[in-house]
Amino acid sequence: MKFTWKLLPLVALLAVGLFALGGAPGSTPQVAADIGTVTLGGSAVADGATITAADGDSSTLRVVMDASPGDGIASVEISSSSPDDGTAEFTFVSCDDDSGPAGDDCAVSGGNSSDDITVDDGPDTNGTSGLTRVDVTVDVSCNEDAAITVTIETTDAPGGAHDTHEFEIDCSLTGGVITSVVTTTSATSFACNSITGTVTVTVKDSGGDPIQGASVNLTATGSGTILETMPQTTSAAGTIVFHYYAPATAQSVEFGANADNDATAAAVAATPKTVAVTCAAAATATVPLPAPTTATGGTVRAPATGDGGLAGDNGANWTIYAALLLTLGGLAGGVAVAKRIRA
Repeated sequence: MKFTWKLLPLVALLAVGLFALGGAPGSTPQVAADIGTVTLGGSAVADGATITAADGDSSTLRVVMDASPGDGIASVEISSSSPDDGTAEFTFVSCDDDSGPAGDDCAVSGGNSSDDITVDDGPDTNGTSGLTRVDVTVDVSCNEDAAITVTIETTDAPGGAHDTHEFEIDCSLTGGVITSVVTTTSATSFACNSITGTVTVTVKDSGGDPIQGASVNLTATGSGTILETMPQTTSAAGTIVFHYYAPATAQSVEFGANADNDATAAAVAATPKTVAVTCAAAATATVPLPAPTTATGGTVRAPATGDGGLAGDNGANWTIYAALLLTLGGLAGGVAVAKRIRA
């Protein structure tokens, strides 16, 4: 009997411990309301964080609520502090728990598209005992050029334990998050010593939409020159065109590009683009050879100069001398005849 009395305090302590763990006899165990993970676009978001985005951007918000085993009632409320501009920041996507098929116990209040969505996961209806997780997914949209505060509050039952998680989305940045930078050229090869070649850089977001206002830097190997200064800014089409002055010698040129903006954590690089610079071969001057001549047979004759070829450059004067000599000879002959007659 003494031994039994000694055990009573121990039994009482054990009963108090069981009551604290499981609640009163016949009661439903309470579900913990701890927020397990919060992700936006697949990346974890810490409590108190600020996310940069641009007006018109959207992403997927996923909230996982951890719960202790039991058939409790869980509630996940996702709300926005932005002014009501007639457009919804949140659109319900899905709800799931580990007690059965996806969405079997979930109910959405406040409408599927709203600035304040509440997803209730009621008592299990499929006979499964225990609720250990509630997984809620919604789409978040930046519908105005301002910052919005997203508040997540989980509750295990009306008036029960709750947990909160809050972060900010700054939608005032110009341009969305850059995910794609592509470099194209106007031709597969550029003529040397010319500026006919162009290089176009296109910047887009994850949805394939062009990003305006992104800062783009273009580089080129070799001895050519990019005529524009860096950086350049993309147009509404998400593009920027660069002009390239090709070098005077043939070579291979590799163009590299990267783009950045306020919404992007780090510059995004494009896959390098290689272009050949080709030079035309220099023209060689050709001197035509004279046509060959063919000798023909015949009689060798003296030049038909009239003087047997004896007249030189002064051939026109010899007749004068000849006439003078004949005149002098005639006079001399006449004198001699006269002398004979007199004798």
